[in-house]
Amino acid sequence: ANKLEHKLKNIKINRKLTIAVMGCVVNGPGEAKHADVAIAFGKGSGLIMVQGEVVAKLPEGELVDRFVREVEAFATKKS
Repeated sequence: ANKLEHKLKNIKINRKLTIAVMGCVVNGPGEAKHADVAIAFGKGSGLIMVQGEVVAKLPEGELVDRFVREVEAFATKKS
C-alpha cells in the first residue's frame, strides 16, 4: 500500500476517482466492484480491475506499474 501511495501521489486527477487496494484475489473482485480502478494481490500474481471488470492478471512484479498506468488513464479521461 505504501509503494502504491508513493507512486500515485503525483498523478493529476481531472475527475472523482475511487481506488481499491485489496490483499486477496479471491474476494478482491467482489469487494472492489464499485471502485473505478482496483488492484488485488495474490500469491505471486494479482488482478487489475477497471470499473468492476478484470482487465489484467499479471505476475506480482508487473502489477504496480500496470495499476499506476490504469489509474493515470482513468484519472485523465473525459467522463
